[in-house]
This record gives sequence, C-alpha cells and structure tokens, in this order.
Amino acid sequence: MKNTKFRRRALISSVAMLLVALVALGSATFAWFTSATQATANGISVRTIKASELVISKSDLQWGTSVDYDLSSNSYTPVSTINGTAWYEANAEVKTNYAKSDDDDFDTVSTATNHYFSEMINVANKGDAAVNGVTIDITGLTSDYARLAIYEVTANVVGNGVGIHATNNETFADCIYDSEGDTYSAVTGATTTSSVTATSASGLSISVGNLAGKTGSNELGDVKYYKFFIWFEGQDEDCVDAKAGAAFGNLEFTVSGTTATS
Repeated sequence: MKNTKFRRRALISSVAMLLVALVALGSATFAWFTSATQATANGISVRTIKASELVISKSDLQWGTSVDYDLSSNSYTPVSTINGTAWYEANAEVKTNYAKSDDDDFDTVSTATNHYFSEMINVANKGDAAVNGVTIDITGLTSDYARLAIYEVTANVVGNGVGIHATNNETFADCIYDSEGDTYSAVTGATTTSSVTATSASGLSISVGNLAGKTGSNELGDVKYYKFFIWFEGQDEDCVDAKAGAAFGNLEFTVSGTTATS
C-alpha cells in the first residue's frame, strides 16, 4: 500500500513538473519573437532554370543551366531598409503588434547573416545567335511579410553593391516586391521611417531584353547582371508573434527567351 501511494505521488509530481516545463517552453516560443522580432525561414531554396542558349550564374560566375541558392541552414530576424545598404531591426512592444517598444531606437544591422539574403542572378547568351525577349519570371513569394528587391546593376557585385537600377535610375525602394503590394514605413534611421509601397509579386516578370550572341573567341555574348535581396520586413503589420516561423516561400526564378533565326 505504501509503495502504491508513493508511486502515485511520484507520478503526480512528474506530471506537474512536465506541465511546468511545457508552460515555460510555450512562453519562450512567444517571448523570443516579441523581444527580438525574429522569424525562422529554414528549408528555403531558390532555383533558376535556363532556356534557349541562355546560361546563368550567381556571384561566383560559375555559368550553367541552373543555379541553387541554399538558405536552408539559416533563420532570419525581421529587418527593414529603404536602400539595401543601411539595415535596421527593433524589438516589438507586444506579441500582437509589430510596433517597436516606445523607449527603443531602431538598431543598425552590421551583417547580412541571419538578417537578409543577398546574391546575384546573372544571365548570358552562350550561343552564336541572339536571344530575344529574355525575361526572369519569379514565382512563390508567399509570406505575408517577406520582401524581395531585384534590380539590374552594371557589373557582378558582392555585398550590398549598387543601389540604383542600371538602365532607368529606379531606386532600391522602386524595386521592392511582396505578396500583396503593401504600403509600409521602411526604416531610414535610428528614429526615422519613410513610406514605401511594394509591388505585388503576382505575375512578376523582369524584362532582360535582347542578348546578342558571342563573337570571335569570346565564350559568351551579352551578359546582364541582377542583384536581389530577400528579407522579412519588420515594419509590415503582419510581422507579429502569431505568424512567427514563416518562410520566404517556394521561390523560383525562371529565365527564358527566344533564339533569333536568320
């Protein structure tokens, strides 16, 4: 009888301790998002697909018919930028609202690691004939508060690179896309913001134009360079605890064009 009572008390104590542990774990799940405004984005892969005589590369300039950008090992803290050069983060006041704590400034982000992803998508013609009507079609940006910025630059660049479109002087803010076309206040400084309207990524197609074929001993004909950034926008009203753990989406970049006939 004594052993039975002892085992019953031990079982009750164990269950009680388990419940306490679960409560603590549940609290931590929400607390990190509120205190660090963080979201995870594991298992993301961005893929580009070649067509015609086109080849593609990222910043390593390893040309081929497909390129993978493996983001699967990283988690990303929501950040905000208006130019792709200066990046900021903040702590949310409460878990049901994205607004930062009243007594906090926006903190400068000094590294891309776990804050945003930046790379190149370069497109070249490896054939003798021109390839016309080249486009980069982008699908799969589905997160409520994810952002994609993509724009042409004059050369293959590393890091933040050039913030101006090479051909029509669009600013970085003009080249921001999201799933819905939201207007939000992008952070511009420790205590300042500026209104930005993202363009809906639905049906997004970037016009590369016509690429001339290779001449003489050149291995490639015309080459176009595009810089892109992906991040979780901390100033989006959907960036709240309840939506923590979001992913950028199943992003796919499809490059295509039509080979010219003589």
